[in-house]
Amino acid sequence: MDPLRNRVSAAVADVADRGAALFSAVWPRSMAKFEVERLEADGYAAGAECDVDFSIEFDGAAAESALRAVRAAGFTLVDNAKVAKGRAGVRGRLRLRAYDLARAESRLQRALAPFGGSATVIGPAAPPVAPTADVPVAAPVVSPIRADRMPSPSEGSIA
Repeated sequence: MDPLRNRVSAAVADVADRGAALFSAVWPRSMAKFEVERLEADGYAAGAECDVDFSIEFDGAAAESALRAVRAAGFTLVDNAKVAKGRAGVRGRLRLRAYDLARAESRLQRALAPFGGSATVIGPAAPPVAPTADVPVAAPVVSPIRADRMPSPSEGSIA
């Protein structure tokens, strides 16, 4: 295929992904938005970058080609135990927002479509990080000097 045609089709696909992701981000009942809200309730910070796992399925006979397409889409293979059966786990780094989640899933769906495949979000690869509590450092205990115990100027200094 012509290199210019490849670039144009890639640009069109990117615009379509962005449009679908934008729609998912603003639509109040989108699955991507529900997923991000669920992850927020589980303790993940929305908007933070993290590794997100996806489960992919494809035609087992085209496993090598499907995995090559997934890698070209920017994902890494993390679980290849059932590749012969047409299943695998992949991971991608993205911000935990409905827009980015929808865009990543759309990219995976597009990469797997020629191989009869599909993708499903599993969730972040690592458990949520507990916020660190700022523990105040205690000031040293100093006993106040009472006025009735202070030496008078005529007595001089305490030695």
